[in-house]
Amino acid sequence: MLTNATDSVTSNVTPCDFDFELNATSPLSTLNKAAMAWMTTAAAVTVVGNVAIGWIIVVTPSLLTTAHNRLVLNLACCDLLTAAFNCPPTMVALVHDAWVVGDSICQLNGVFTTLFGVASVMTLSVISLNRFHYPRLDNSF
Repeated sequence: MLTNATDSVTSNVTPCDFDFELNATSPLSTLNKAAMAWMTTAAAVTVVGNVAIGWIIVVTPSLLTTAHNRLVLNLACCDLLTAAFNCPPTMVALVHDAWVVGDSICQLNGVFTTLFGVASVMTLSVISLNRFHYPRLDNSF
């Protein structure tokens, strides 16, 4: 239940201004349990997969000589940072069925989500341009 949101449509309420009442006695809903299971699995796979990719590229010096491998490393770093900064507060919110980690973390969560999301999309765009032009420059794939 919202306790400090107004009925006025023109009010300047940010997404983090809502104060939710917590019901400490109610167990997690089935939907929250499923979301937690999904978030935990996705975070674990993200961390393990991106650390493995980063480790393989970094410990093999010949792989760092090509631009597309550096771009893949950049994409792995963006995805790893997304999992590291955005999953923990989201999981806390799922457990409590409300945002309980504060307004500043809410704002930072939005900034990091946007920052790493845009960085990932831009890296994917550069990878696709690189893969499009690379065969044309070398006449081989």
